[in-house]
Amino acid sequence: MEPIKVLIVDDVAGTREDIRRLLFFEEDIKVVGEADDGSVAIASAEDLRPDVILMDINLPEMDGITATEEITNKVPESAVIIVSIQGEQEYIRKAMAAGAGDYLVKPINSSELAAAIRRVHEKHKHRQNLLGIQAQAKSRRQGKIITVFSTRGGVGRTLVAVNLAAALAQEGRKTVLVDLVPGEGDIEVALNLKARRTLADLVDESSTEDLVAVDNFLISHYTGTKVLCSPSRDDAYLVTPEALQHALDLLTERYSYVILDTGIRPDSLTQTALSAADLILLLATPELLSIRHARSALDFLTDHDLQDRAAIVLNRAGLEGGIKTAEIERVLECKCLASLPEDGKAAVTSLNKGQSILTTSPAGKLTQAIRALARQLCSPEEKDTEETPRLSIAARLFSL
Repeated sequence: MEPIKVLIVDDVAGTREDIRRLLFFEEDIKVVGEADDGSVAIASAEDLRPDVILMDINLPEMDGITATEEITNKVPESAVIIVSIQGEQEYIRKAMAAGAGDYLVKPINSSELAAAIRRVHEKHKHRQNLLGIQAQAKSRRQGKIITVFSTRGGVGRTLVAVNLAAALAQEGRKTVLVDLVPGEGDIEVALNLKARRTLADLVDESSTEDLVAVDNFLISHYTGTKVLCSPSRDDAYLVTPEALQHALDLLTERYSYVILDTGIRPDSLTQTALSAADLILLLATPELLSIRHARSALDFLTDHDLQDRAAIVLNRAGLEGGIKTAEIERVLECKCLASLPEDGKAAVTSLNKGQSILTTSPAGKLTQAIRALARQLCSPEEKDTEETPRLSIAARLFSL
């Protein structure tokens, strides 16, 4: 078996020599190079392609955290372990955000260092393999992801996600609805479902690429949509951003539309859902606090270069005493893709009965608006079949 190739980065020659001595008797670890500065470390990493880089933070010219971020982007096959005398949480947070696989505080003994190198190397290899599987899956992807998003509760996010999924399914599109809010189970309540298997179960077994097996984790709903329920809070740790992305890749191979219902906090799962989305439906209602949240959410999406995927959906439009649509569009500096009229009675009846509003109020104005939005998202000329799934979220509508 090939030894783990290690690059040592520290501006003190004596420290680099000490690390060499610590690793000298480890037969499965081989030091292949040294660097005394961040920029030199980047060049050495590109040249040597080490498996693991031991990186100090306090370096001349370019610090270790900046170098770690550069290496993560330029040499993704190399894992980085920060080895520093700085043990403050702020340093650790910045290092991990830059892509470091672990953070060790000096002094450290030989067994601790060798164990960390082996652990990080194995974890990094697994992640690279998973990313490779995801890249292959993305090339086979046929479906589109629509993420329903809001940073404020009470705007009807789950109501819209559930009924948009149902409307797309009834348009003949193969649709799956995914609940990304651990421990709450709002979609289960909204559709009167009882989850036997959840998103956590799927990602725990998602090394399989057998697409038929994916259906074993979904619940079939009478509206025609499939539902993937949220994990419990105890199982939420299983749903890492990488695992979620892999699950989404599997789902988009089989389904034309994957509708994601997110939480109000921009946590790692919500950010993955936003980054993976072909279209982000940003929900707002005609109230001052909701519009302020929508403005902040748009700024957040702009900061993450996702603004071109976003479209505003105004829920409860025409609410008595509410802000006029024209004023909302002026504040948000964009047109609303859809306005869903205020129909509180129909919405409450639907949720209390655990049924789609398309069923409880088939001729209602809110139902008709949701159906119109679904038709706007897909081509009316063709429907999916098992043999030839098709999709056309009209790029001309959303500048995707």
